[in-house]
Amino acid sequence: MSKFVPIHSQRGVVAIEYALVAAGIAAIVALFFTGDNSGLTALLKDLFAKISTAA
Repeated sequence: MSKFVPIHSQRGVVAIEYALVAAGIAAIVALFFTGDNSGLTALLKDLFAKISTAA
C-alpha cells in the first residue's frame, strides 16, 4: 500500500501569480491617477464636479 505524494506544491506558484496580477493592477491604477490632468483623471474630475454641482 503506497500513498501518492505530489512532487511539487502549487501553492507557491499561485501566490506568485496573484502577486504579479496585484502589481499589474497597482501599476495601471498609478498610471491613470498620477501625472497631468488628461485621460481618465480629467474624465473623473469632470464627472465628480458635475455630480457635486447637480445636488
